[in-house]
Amino acid sequence: MTSTPGYSGKALWQKLGITDTTRLKTVNAPEDYLSLLNDPPFAIDLEQQRPDMVHFFVNDHHELLPVLTQLQDEMPPNGAIWVSWNKQLTKKGGVTENNVRNAALSLKLVDIKVCAVSDVWSGLKLVIRKELR
Repeated sequence: MTSTPGYSGKALWQKLGITDTTRLKTVNAPEDYLSLLNDPPFAIDLEQQRPDMVHFFVNDHHELLPVLTQLQDEMPPNGAIWVSWNKQLTKKGGVTENNVRNAALSLKLVDIKVCAVSDVWSGLKLVIRKELR
């Protein structure tokens, strides 16, 4: 198993919870996204129509709530949305972990996990509250 430079432990696909049955959709993903996943031992099913997991990359906080609202509407009850923000832009007025959490809470989503996606990106995993599934 290879790891992202600067990060030890599990490969990104494991941290994100991607399995051989995950139907994954990406939104605004960096060009090297598949290489960031650290070579899972199965093919990644990039499903655009009926994903059970979405990985949304956002730099502009004005994009956050509208896109997150759309993704929530498409989300199955047991699905998940990973929102990743560029941590290098955080101090320059970019998206922060608190921006993501506040947007999620306004949509009745909760965050259940945070992880370093790469040296550039951090991520927060959002799901529908249990009582609303």
